[in-house]
Amino acid sequence: MLTTFAADLVETYLLAVDDRALGFQQIEEMAARLDGEFSFRVDVAVNHMRARQKLLGDLYPFEVHPFAVKKHASAETSPYVTLLTLSPEGLSRKLFDVRAIEKAAVEFERLIAVAIRGLSGTGSESIRFGWPSEVGRPMEFPEAMSWLSSLMGIRLGRGFRPPRRKDGGVDIISWRKFQDGKSAFPIFLVQCTIQSDLLKKADDIDLRNWAYWLDFSRDPQPVLAVPHEISGQDETWNELGLKCLVLDRPRILELLRDATNAGHIYTNDNSRLLAEARTFVESR
Repeated sequence: MLTTFAADLVETYLLAVDDRALGFQQIEEMAARLDGEFSFRVDVAVNHMRARQKLLGDLYPFEVHPFAVKKHASAETSPYVTLLTLSPEGLSRKLFDVRAIEKAAVEFERLIAVAIRGLSGTGSESIRFGWPSEVGRPMEFPEAMSWLSSLMGIRLGRGFRPPRRKDGGVDIISWRKFQDGKSAFPIFLVQCTIQSDLLKKADDIDLRNWAYWLDFSRDPQPVLAVPHEISGQDETWNELGLKCLVLDRPRILELLRDATNAGHIYTNDNSRLLAEARTFVESR
């Protein structure tokens, strides 16, 4: 198992038990019970948790001690835990049915709609462009593009807007206008996914199509957002980086902190997913 997913498993297990802390021997026993479903080395997982703690600081809701790992009292409400439960290869995802995955995908998009504002800071705006919409987006794609054009203050392009399109491969749109009112301001087109096939998802945003639909003064920045951590040594990271800006779990948390400091607040509730995780762990 990859190092990142091994750390995810220990974190999820720690959340699923009543104890605030787990000794390494307890984690070894858990690993033995899960053998055949998940296989990992406890020392590798714990070392990666230690690296996450160093990288994320107070954004990380766990602590690694010499002989144990510990969760913070507020861990269950942490955005980190939201991303952990949504990650495609993790323990929690084994509990999702199709409907739960659909709901989880929307929850992830809502989180990213806040976090993406951390890229541009104060004065930035963002909307969840996917359907169904809670922000007033018309259902039909041509009308949705007209609505978006008006909202962003950008003229419609001259290209055909197919009625059968849903979102044009874009889940979140974010932009930052300047006080001078001039065009050519930064725009981010974000594809969010909680699935494993990242390279395919990175191709969903076709900037040529969007240039036909909206009259951009400069090309938008395509972005792929994922709830898990992608290792910088992973070849997938390098391939994705050639296609778009990649936001994985550590980057999303950093942006969410910046967005919060700028007054954009994300609230979440992980109680249902964690209750299901506890049931899964207790059955082993």
